[in-house]
Amino acid sequence: MAPTCAWGIARGAPRTAFYQHHIVRQGYTQRGQVLGAGIGPGSSQVSLELARVAGWGRAGVTLQRTVYDNDRFYATQSGGSAFQRQEAEPALLADALLFRGPWELGGSLAIAKLYNKYYVLKADETNVQLGVTARYRWR
Repeated sequence: MAPTCAWGIARGAPRTAFYQHHIVRQGYTQRGQVLGAGIGPGSSQVSLELARVAGWGRAGVTLQRTVYDNDRFYATQSGGSAFQRQEAEPALLADALLFRGPWELGGSLAIAKLYNKYYVLKADETNVQLGVTARYRWR
């Protein structure tokens, strides 16, 4: 086994601009740090947002779908029914921000359903999040 540096590159190996894993060839810095969003490596997310911004504030609705850890899923799952076990999370989010004098009043509601948690068929979870904010602007 070749000795490795702290970030997992064999000593004496040619230095490149970016670290490349022998299987996953993108998404790492030269020090082995993962690049990308907080949803994790090998994951993907698609969002569609509609928002209205006016003098009174802002209101919006977002549809979102997140699929987690595709690299692991494709490496470990096989068979025709395996794709039914992909860990995916569609979500619906709504938010509003109102300006009332020196006050900014906000609220948000998010509803998400995680399908097949840990790739277990029908191991589904629902998450509901409610947020309320009030902010005073000093003049």
